[in-house]
Amino acid sequence: MAQIDDASVIAAANICDTSTTYVVGGQTYVRPLYTAGYAYSCDAKPFDGLTNLCQAMGGDLVYADGMLRIWAGSYSTPIPLTLDETWLTDDQAVAVQPAPPRLSLVNSITATIADQYQAYRPVPLTPISPPAYVVEDGSILPQAVAYLAVTFAGQAQYISSCALRRDRQGLTLTVSCNLRAWQVQRFDVLPVSLARFGWVNKPFEVIEATWREDAAIQLTLKETAADIWAMDAGFSAADIAPNTNLPVPWGLQYPSNLAATSDNTTIMLQPDGTVVPRISITWDPITDSRILQGGSVEIRYWRMGDSIDSFHSVRAQGTDTQVYLTDITAGLSYLITARCNSVIAQSEWSPMFSVGAGGKSGAPSNVAGAAYALGAGRVHLSWTPCTDIDYKLTEVRVGASWAAGTAITARAEDSYDWLKTTAGTYTLWFAHKNWSGIYSATPASLSVTVDSTVLAPSASGVNTILGNLNFEADGPSPVSAGITFKTDGTLDIGGNWYLGGAPGATYYVRFDQLIGPSVSGTLGTALALTSNQSVSITRSSLGRATASVLYGISDASGTQIAGGILTLTAVASS
Repeated sequence: MAQIDDASVIAAANICDTSTTYVVGGQTYVRPLYTAGYAYSCDAKPFDGLTNLCQAMGGDLVYADGMLRIWAGSYSTPIPLTLDETWLTDDQAVAVQPAPPRLSLVNSITATIADQYQAYRPVPLTPISPPAYVVEDGSILPQAVAYLAVTFAGQAQYISSCALRRDRQGLTLTVSCNLRAWQVQRFDVLPVSLARFGWVNKPFEVIEATWREDAAIQLTLKETAADIWAMDAGFSAADIAPNTNLPVPWGLQYPSNLAATSDNTTIMLQPDGTVVPRISITWDPITDSRILQGGSVEIRYWRMGDSIDSFHSVRAQGTDTQVYLTDITAGLSYLITARCNSVIAQSEWSPMFSVGAGGKSGAPSNVAGAAYALGAGRVHLSWTPCTDIDYKLTEVRVGASWAAGTAITARAEDSYDWLKTTAGTYTLWFAHKNWSGIYSATPASLSVTVDSTVLAPSASGVNTILGNLNFEADGPSPVSAGITFKTDGTLDIGGNWYLGGAPGATYYVRFDQLIGPSVSGTLGTALALTSNQSVSITRSSLGRATASVLYGISDASGTQIAGGILTLTAVASS
């Protein structure tokens, strides 16, 4: 008795006693998981009798280290050890067999028992033959098993089902270990973490543990999983205990939710203003690391009606979600398909779909956000910037309608200062224009009222010109800087500046003082704004000189209304 591992026998007995619900032929039986009915002669080998009893509980036995251990068929809790790189010896590589050889494969078991409900006569049971296994193997691979100690059909069929699932998990590992493995015994479930195989605490059942002459311990392990022993677990072609967490090179999926668009939003504007039709292909973001890391998405397309061999192909990076097809003709239809590529493999091609290639058609978007603000001498007009791909400019007209209106500006901007000096209410019309010469379908209208806010002169520096005006010359010749006052009320010095005035009054520009070395000019001259006139600032020496001009606006009697300082810098090289 000292040679029996009592702990293993007690554990096996407890598993056999587990209350279990069996359903056989539509009838429910609540009984222990494993029972045995068996007569054995004392003159036969004891080992044979024990083997038949272990078969009745879907288990096994082993005699090792001077002890007999018994194991009942169930999933064992993994032991609190983990086989990792620190366990391995350097003299032998890890050997991995990913699947059992075909000669040992079984996908159909026909059990025979001495049925307790049929006077213990030998009765063959309905074969357990999972269709998923048969399809995977290509044919039925049968095996007949006689359960000599089993008398209940439900128990025999459960044992057969577990045997099929257990054998299907054929990944076997042979590894040479150091003395860290000395505690491991047959039937233990040992977690294995070996990054090279993509295993993190993957459970393996210890099939064999032997000492080698060099004091190393050689372990033979077979993958296992709790689902093998689940009651009525069923059978699936999918691996219930995947051989690795590492990505396999095959089994790529083509892009999902492929869609194609070709309209005004997909055209491409060229520098000369012409547009090129394009087809936009989009798909859901790729999450497969095999494609994201160096892979690609490949699009094939060809004109409807052309030979399939005449396809064009473009590739996008695995991280992309969109690509444009440019080698197309507007008005034609195209067939499109796509696939994913890793570094060494490809997915299947997606189902084909078609799309019509659209060119530029229709009007640009309508103007939105048209508004105005009154300022001294001007009406500031603004609108929401246009984001159309082929936008060229925005045109503003004044009049009773767009068709009858007079254009006051056409510019590729989102604002304009309208210089208006006549009081009244005006209707302005706004429309975008594209490079094809097409205007917005519905011009936007805006009612603008011009009043004294625009026309009255300002006493707080409306006419002040900020900053320096630099005039450059390359030689020693005198430099002349011209300032032109125009009859429309603007001052032209590199830009238009408004000089205020009241309706119906005559105003003059007067230079009261000119300050600066070696600079001469016209001082204190009143200029009526009736014709284009200019005032010159001249310097006669080399180097740099700065002249400050005090200027102002005065009425006909010479009374100054507002003023400021204009600084002119004259430069000549020596």
